[in-house]
Amino acid sequence: FNTRQTYLGSSDTSAIGVNATDAWSITTGSPQNIIAIVDTGILNHIDISDNLVGGAAANSGYDFISPIIENGITYHDISRDGDGRDSDPTDAGDLGGANGYNTWHGLFVASIIGAKGNNGIGAAGVNWNGHLLALRALGQGGGWVSDISDAIKWAAGSSVSGVPNNTNKAQVINLSLGSG
Repeated sequence: FNTRQTYLGSSDTSAIGVNATDAWSITTGSPQNIIAIVDTGILNHIDISDNLVGGAAANSGYDFISPIIENGITYHDISRDGDGRDSDPTDAGDLGGANGYNTWHGLFVASIIGAKGNNGIGAAGVNWNGHLLALRALGQGGGWVSDISDAIKWAAGSSVSGVPNNTNKAQVINLSLGSG
């Protein structure tokens, strides 16, 4: 397939997109490459599950989303899974996403990066033989900068208070974040 994208409002695609087919003639990635995806988490999907560091969504990284708790009362839990930070980066969806629908943005990004190639399913990711480390730092409607920062540190192999050490240090950290 052609991975070039046309920029809206312009027919000039010379500086836009990735010519992945030419790159794949050189390499399709390596299982030793670990790419951390700091986003909304991950879901099991036939096209990426083999590339998750833990082999399944629940074992493939860490959930860094922290609720705001004062005097034992949870005031704002953007995680939608109700249990704070834990070892399960499964994406609960974002009911505050576009048009009120679940967006599962982390799965979308993970697929662009690491969906299996040459398997007759869906599309191929840019690095279809690398391993994906899912770091859930964004939830319903966004996330806390402190959670994002901790996820980045952890992905790079630094220690984070209250979180077990990362045994799958990333060589690349992907951030597909935005803010108004």
